Amino acid sequence: GVNEVIINGYKGNEIELTLPSKIEYKGQEYSVTSIGEDAFYECDNLERVVLSNATFYIEEYAFRNSNVKEVIIAKDCAIRSNIAWLKNIKVVIEENSSLFQTDDYVFDIISENEVRINGYKSKNAEVVIPSKVEYKGKEYIVASLGCEAFGGYNLISVIIPNSVTEIGNGAFNNCVNLERVIVGDSVNVIGERAFYECKKLNSLVLGNNVT
Repeated sequence: GVNEVIINGYKGNEIELTLPSKIEYKGQEYSVTSIGEDAFYECDNLERVVLSNATFYIEEYAFRNSNVKEVIIAKDCAIRSNIAWLKNIKVVIEENSSLFQTDDYVFDIISENEVRINGYKSKNAEVVIPSKVEYKGKEYIVASLGCEAFGGYNLISVIIPNSVTEIGNGAFNNCVNLERVIVGDSVNVIGERAFYECKKLNSLVLGNNVT
C-alpha cells in the first residue's frame, strides 16, 4: 500500500536484530509491513530476530539458508501470516501477545471470545478443525481461518466447523493433494485464491450461507 515497504534484504552483521516498524526515506516515513522471500538469505551471523510494535506479513522463505535460530514475537506485534512456516526456527511468543500455540495450530485472538487460526503445525493430512479452543482457562470460538493458514501443506481432507465465518485469502493455497473439503454452515466469506492450485480437489461441500 501507500507508505508501506517490504524488507527484501539485509546487509548487516548483527547477531540479534530488532526489525524496525518504520523507516524514513527521502523525508518520507514508511511503515514496514512485510518480510519478503529470501530477505535474510545467507545471513550467516544473524541468530535471533525480534518482531515488535508493528504488523508483519512473513513470506514462507523469508529466512531460507540463514543462520536464524529464533524469532521472538513481542506482545505489541501482530502477525498476518502463517508462523508455522518458520520450520527449524524456534518461535517465542511473548506473554500477553494475541498469538498462542497448541500442538497442532497457531491461534490469534481477534476479539474477546474469538480466535483466528494463523497456522497449522501437525503432520496429520486429514484435518478436523476445532470449533473451540481453551487458552489460560478461557474458551474461545474458532471464527476464522487466516491468510495462508494451511497453505502448501500435505492435506487430503478438511472439515471446517460451523463456528467458522470466514476463510481467508489463500487459506489452502497450493495444497496440491487436497481432495475433500466440507465447509460449515456459518461461512459467508471465502477469500481470494482460498483453494488455488488444489488440483486434486474433487469434493467441495459448501455450507448453507456460502454464496
